[in-house]
Amino acid sequence: MKRLPRFILLSTLAGAPALALAFGADGHQQVGAIADALLKNSRAEQEVKRLLGDLDLRTVAVWADCARAVGSSDNQNFIYTVATSRDPAHLGEPAFPECTVFESDAGKERLRNFVAHNWRQCGKAHGAQFCHSQYHYTDVASVHSSYAEGYVGTSEFDVVHAIRAATAYLRGQPAPAPFVFADRQEALMLLAHYVGDIHQPLHAVQLYLDADGKVLDPDAKGYKTGYDTAGGNLLLSGKERLHGKWDSVPASLKPDGAQAQALQQQARCVAPTAGDEGNWAARWAGESVAAAPQVFAGLRFTLAAGSSGVGDDAARNWDYTIVDPDYDARADAIKAGQLAKAGARLAWLLQAIWPEQAADGGAQAGAASAAASAAASGASGASGAVVASASGATAAAVARQMAGCGSGYLAAAAAPHIEQWLPAAPKAGSAAEAADIAAFKHGRATLRTARGQQAAEDDVFVPAEVLPRFGEALGVELNGANAPVLMVLLKRMQADVSRLVGPVKRMVAEGGRKRPFVAFPAYKSCLYPLDMAGHRHVDMVDFSLDKTGSYPSTHAWLGLTVAMLLSEAAPERADALLARGLAFGDSRVVCGFHYPSDVEAGRTAAAALYARLRGDAAFANDIEVVKQEVAAARRRD
Repeated sequence: MKRLPRFILLSTLAGAPALALAFGADGHQQVGAIADALLKNSRAEQEVKRLLGDLDLRTVAVWADCARAVGSSDNQNFIYTVATSRDPAHLGEPAFPECTVFESDAGKERLRNFVAHNWRQCGKAHGAQFCHSQYHYTDVASVHSSYAEGYVGTSEFDVVHAIRAATAYLRGQPAPAPFVFADRQEALMLLAHYVGDIHQPLHAVQLYLDADGKVLDPDAKGYKTGYDTAGGNLLLSGKERLHGKWDSVPASLKPDGAQAQALQQQARCVAPTAGDEGNWAARWAGESVAAAPQVFAGLRFTLAAGSSGVGDDAARNWDYTIVDPDYDARADAIKAGQLAKAGARLAWLLQAIWPEQAADGGAQAGAASAAASAAASGASGASGAVVASASGATAAAVARQMAGCGSGYLAAAAAPHIEQWLPAAPKAGSAAEAADIAAFKHGRATLRTARGQQAAEDDVFVPAEVLPRFGEALGVELNGANAPVLMVLLKRMQADVSRLVGPVKRMVAEGGRKRPFVAFPAYKSCLYPLDMAGHRHVDMVDFSLDKTGSYPSTHAWLGLTVAMLLSEAAPERADALLARGLAFGDSRVVCGFHYPSDVEAGRTAAAALYARLRGDAAFANDIEVVKQEVAAARRRD
């Protein structure tokens, strides 16, 4: 929650501020509800229950905003005021019913004590806001693309530092100044809220405007009170503040709304944040700062009439006008994504604080490895102790939290439209088709050699079966225990490539190109007459290989994609990895499953999709986690 000037006067006169909930109570409760769901059957869930008793994260996620009902007129005596509704239909009823669970005598005392101990040590922000209110936000200028300490609007008690402080306290460390927490329950309730706050863009980024309504950089020009829009609270459209507009969430995004289940599913595809856990909050704030172009695009700002003639050293109000008809729809889409991220990241952070522990010797460890393998859709062959991934989460935690993430990274509209530029398969009777057929027939001579056996064993598509095929080139074998995020990343990319090549790779019944072993059944393949690697049932029954189109080759896509991924993680092994990735694609020709032109088209698709994904923030984060996983696996080998 940010500064709300219309409440400052009430605070001064009555000794207690009215409430306005960041992301709305519904938004914060949705963040908590997502985390509750993702933590099921984890050690972190047990620790949360131990600290919260009968409450859950969904319930306590609003506690930090309920503390806004505490105020003082003399800086010594603190009063909790129960706000009542002014709506004639609900006159006298609690204005903030989500806070009633905390309004027992003991609950009010906890709220008063928190505010009293986090009151004046930070100084007042903008001449009015006391310490605990400043924990909810940071105000990086919209001209920046990330969060960095020292920027105007940041402080040692902003939301980034508040998350770090609560995390440290939950780990049993002292809370750094100026933060004062009564106990770990209080720190947990605050953390559940602050993680939601940092994902509301206007809790991290704001416009600094000159008197003409033009955006400026206070880090270059120098800070003046008149430039500050108070996180959007001084930007008004009638009575609606821009900050409040972003705090509110549509009914469909509420905990019991129509999109609640979809948000949980979306959250399952949010991987742990790359890098050291101590830097996670700064990275999350940076993402919100980077959203500024989407938040402020389509708006026009003019100085409010009452602020005309006000100098740069005094606060101003601005009027904002929405000039983009799609602005509200875009805002709601951003909110949905941020809520899913916040819930997932709260769960990841709590699991980093309370990681899984092996109990019962190797039994639980074996179960964790098995769970990780199951989530990766195949047996990894891993065994032994529970292995912590480089992201701070165990393989079991990744398997549990990311289980069921079957969606790709890209929305349909964002995916490359391969059908618009990928050449069609060679036409019947063409020279190109003749060359393809000749290459297929010529390749039969190598089928019963060591290269042919390698090709038969390359006939795998499940990530947990594909990665061991690159073990020699990488120098270490990756599996569901030492590279759990990589397993999920590949599954998501496979979902993207299925949509990518769908318009081109049609079913044979619809006129798609027949595979060579189907078109020329008299010639040997990796499946007939000898089942060289025992894959015939899977290929012919489970995947109906003989009934699917040959062009382009998704296995060739997969081979080059894995090679590119692993080359980013181990660049000094890139030559061997790329050679192996190309050989993996060539194996499809050796086996008689594809023609050379199919393989080339698959590699073209791989390059196009990889280039597009490299610009996706979620994919970029996951690549960084994968780099850490691979580095850790290589160190352990």
